Amino acid sequence: MIRRLPCRPRPQLGESLAGYATRLASVNCWTTAKGLAKDMCCKPFATLLRNSDKLRQELDSLTGHSDELNVCDTLHPLLLRDNERSFKYITLLKPRICPDCIIEHGIHYAVWQIAGLGYCEKHQYKLIQRCPACLHDLEWNEALLENRCDKCGEKFRGSSKDYLIIYTGYVL
Repeated sequence: MIRRLPCRPRPQLGESLAGYATRLASVNCWTTAKGLAKDMCCKPFATLLRNSDKLRQELDSLTGHSDELNVCDTLHPLLLRDNERSFKYITLLKPRICPDCIIEHGIHYAVWQIAGLGYCEKHQYKLIQRCPACLHDLEWNEALLENRCDKCGEKFRGSSKDYLIIYTGYVL
């Protein structure tokens, strides 16, 4: 039997699979991707997070968007390869976000989950992985895409103290 969700928004270019699952859960009245996976998938969300192919298969069966799911987790090509080499990247399981990008686009980008990349290229903000007010770790839930802490309700925003200073010169 095919299980299809009633609301099936299309994934966006560069959106993380976990972020898409969270957005899909939210528009279908689940508060977390974990709840969606528990009710509709064969495996727990924590297990699916560790295997993007399985997560992609589950999302395909829930939405029927197999071709569109290929735009998810499209990572920054210069970060992963150049003309002479390519290298494996390590992704984080807990979400990190740029508050301003969440406000502007309403999606979680895959590139934010790459270990070692700790800032938003567009806004030059440090990515946040916990609430600045209560220090609660961010979770894959609807509060993440509403740009607020699910524990204390604090709204996230970029601030000048979180700017990264990027030097474009040589150190002698």
